[in-house]
Amino acid sequence: MIQFRGIGATDNLSFKSLCVMKLFFSYRHEDTEDLAGRLRDRLCIEFGAENIFTDHNSIPAGVDWKSLLEKSVQESDVVLALMGQKWLNCVNKAGERRLFAADDIVRFELEAARRHERHVIPLLAKDTKTP
Repeated sequence: MIQFRGIGATDNLSFKSLCVMKLFFSYRHEDTEDLAGRLRDRLCIEFGAENIFTDHNSIPAGVDWKSLLEKSVQESDVVLALMGQKWLNCVNKAGERRLFAADDIVRFELEAARRHERHVIPLLAKDTKTP
């Protein structure tokens, strides 16, 4: 049982109670990569690997990754945004918060979800508070 917390989330929602759907899984590597791998493995068991999009497992070498991200968000039913304690405050080399930088990949994924009117479910990890 995984507990969802955040805007529009349902407490203690079992994956078994959901119908099979396509999921786009967004996370920051430096924040929650360890948890993301374990969660992806569990999602693959419940929904099938072919229904889960994650960057490491779904982007072949040499592909225009931005176009693939856009298409994958568009084809998904739901975007899962795994947020750890560093998710909001990660900084780039210029010292600015990455989420506010135009070239931030997580920002791009969430903006794509908005463009394609996909539901975003925040998954708050490691005692993270809702941003």
